[in-house]
Amino acid sequence: MHFEGRAQSIIVRDVSRGGMKIEFAYGLAPGDKIEIEVAPYRKLVGTVVWSVAAFCGMEFPTLLDEEDPVIAACKRH
Repeated sequence: MHFEGRAQSIIVRDVSRGGMKIEFAYGLAPGDKIEIEVAPYRKLVGTVVWSVAAFCGMEFPTLLDEEDPVIAACKRH
């Protein structure tokens, strides 16, 4: 994850077409703009909509496609 010029390793816990839940994302607050690198050359941008302890929810500016590989990868785990 990238935020304000710094990077953090996070775990993606859930992905939907509209956003994702991540863990170990410290120092974030609602309204923060973040970027998640989910694979080489694939980055998802969004806005933090909630944050509790080490978890936060991120909303994408546009919905992901129903067949997006990021969603499929999350459902396999």
